[in-house]
Amino acid sequence: MVRHAPQPPDPVTKYAPDVPEGLAGAVETMLAKSPADRYQSPAEAARAIEPFLPANAVPASALYASSALSTR
Repeated sequence: MVRHAPQPPDPVTKYAPDVPEGLAGAVETMLAKSPADRYQSPAEAARAIEPFLPANAVPASALYASSALSTR
């Protein structure tokens, strides 16, 4: 617990070196210590990881297109 508070988490690529750089960056943004450094909405986070989803996945834009979350 003591380490958790002041230090950022280890990079995703430390444990999964094959993770694409953009996806690793998105995960690191989600884990940012400061709320201001995180995605500001679920839609924003979904858009960040959308390029890394399998071809048959429902795109984030479809999930949030008619949602109030798309404007946040």
